[in-house]
Amino acid sequence: MNALRLFNDFRGIGLENYWWGPDLVTTTADLSGSWHHVAATYDAVANTRTLYLDGAAISSDHPGAHAVPNANNVTIGTTNGNEYFNGSIDEVRVWNVARTQAQLSTAKGIGLPGSTTGLVAYYRLNEGSGTFANDATGNAANLATLVNNPNWTTNAAPVTNGAPVTLTVTDAGGNTATASAIVTVSVPATPTTTWTGSLNTSPLACQNWSYGQVPDAATNAVIPASQSRYPTVSAGTLAIKDLTITSGGSLTVNSGTTLQVNGNLTNNGTATLSGFVQFVGSAATQTLGGSTSTPFTTLVVNKPSGTVQLGQNLPINSALTLVSGTLTTTSAYQVNMGGSAMLSESDASYVLGNVVVNRTLTPGTAESFAGLGLQLTPAAGSPAPGATLVTRTTGVALTGVGTSQSILRYFTITPATNTGLNVQLDFTYFPTNSTPSPPPTCACLSLRRARAAPGLRRACRP
Repeated sequence: MNALRLFNDFRGIGLENYWWGPDLVTTTADLSGSWHHVAATYDAVANTRTLYLDGAAISSDHPGAHAVPNANNVTIGTTNGNEYFNGSIDEVRVWNVARTQAQLSTAKGIGLPGSTTGLVAYYRLNEGSGTFANDATGNAANLATLVNNPNWTTNAAPVTNGAPVTLTVTDAGGNTATASAIVTVSVPATPTTTWTGSLNTSPLACQNWSYGQVPDAATNAVIPASQSRYPTVSAGTLAIKDLTITSGGSLTVNSGTTLQVNGNLTNNGTATLSGFVQFVGSAATQTLGGSTSTPFTTLVVNKPSGTVQLGQNLPINSALTLVSGTLTTTSAYQVNMGGSAMLSESDASYVLGNVVVNRTLTPGTAESFAGLGLQLTPAAGSPAPGATLVTRTTGVALTGVGTSQSILRYFTITPATNTGLNVQLDFTYFPTNSTPSPPPTCACLSLRRARAAPGLRRACRP
């Protein structure tokens, strides 16, 4: 008999290479509850028997002579017909050679080709049902009877399938050396490609990216420093998962083109974004950050749900459009709307936090401050307020008189000239800005002016 056994008895817990005397026995920690790779080898030349656990040798000896009278009696999960293993078994391999520690460690987590040298029986146990286990070697050592209706499980051992690779190296003198190995290529759940610029500046050319992988909605991209040329989106749309521009790196998105971000955007370098940049990912939170404050010509938030969260101030030169999802500034950052920039929002899709606009007020002319929901109109003949800075804060309620509480939107208005003014103020808000819900009626809404001499007055425009 030659058996590999796991025991839990008066000796403790451990492994045993059972020869029916002499046996190789060693104790281990409790192995229950997770997958482990176990192996037993015998090197007849060195007369060495070894037990391995998870690719490491844990015990060995030099046994006396031993003969196995019947090599056809092969069983899995039992010995002597009345001792049974209560657990899960996968990837059973029988060899006619003594595998080395290096071979066992390398192959413990990968599937092997059935043609591997020295492999005489190989049961992957991937059948999934029935009472038959196939031998993958082609030696037809199939197990035709799995008794007691075995329970097939989808919780298989963490084994990946490798491929045999042979490498032959020839030197200048014509001498050759050949080595073979089982190679497994592991692709991360979200692969990353790095800009090389080997061909030109097109980010849609595979020759310009590591491994020939053009970024897509499921592939991260890194633009490093010290490149001879940098990517320019000059036509169409470039989709990307996470985009990282390192310090010294650069990206250009030309007018009329689109950069589609499905993950996070981190800019520590230079970004010239003259085209459209769209945040379209399905993650609950996408971040826009980095060490560099990135100016956007046109930024669109069009997420199925969730938010884009700022990790830097956000300058907008032309348009900030929220179609679906929100944009969150947090208290540390703000959206800075440029001189001609416009904001487009809805009740379900809006900026949560601070938006800052600076416009010049002229008597007799209404100013809408980029679509913040605020309009100021200095009366004709009134002193000119001049450059007026407005900060709209959304998502924060202020405490009013008594127990009253503001809606979740307020404006901080700072004109250059602040005396003798006669300015009409009109403002709007979304139902989602109100607290409590449903929103208050117009008759219940008061406008509070927070100055040295605060006052209250009814304010409602139908």
